[in-house]
Amino acid sequence: MEFPGHNDLVGRLDDLLNSAIQRVSRDVMGLIKGKLTPAQYAVLRLLQDEIQMTVSQMAEAFEITPSAVTALSSKLVEANLVERCRDQSDRRVVWIRLTHEGDKMIAELRAVKRKMVEAYVETLSNDEIRHLISILARILA
Repeated sequence: MEFPGHNDLVGRLDDLLNSAIQRVSRDVMGLIKGKLTPAQYAVLRLLQDEIQMTVSQMAEAFEITPSAVTALSSKLVEANLVERCRDQSDRRVVWIRLTHEGDKMIAELRAVKRKMVEAYVETLSNDEIRHLISILARILA
């Protein structure tokens, strides 16, 4: 019996990573369907982590134009999920931050997503989960 070579292993890993990304993406899209677009979900997640960001910072983070951030945030402002605030020391700077409703929505979505992840790893032991975390952290470092 011949053992798989490095190229075969990398190819199999590539296939598995693609399948995992597709599955998680599909599951997350199902989670937010009818509530948010994928871009809106990404904005809320980022703001929950960063507290508040300027339009320019958000544009840089998403590699889009400031005008695209303004358009995207306008829909979130209309839905009362984020608010825009002018900087007190420089009125040209606009900060975007979550409202209470936005924070509540993203917290609820994250809780459901965590349960999805728990379902993904339910057949793994804690040691296997720790090992998976270690490997993924090394890959992403």
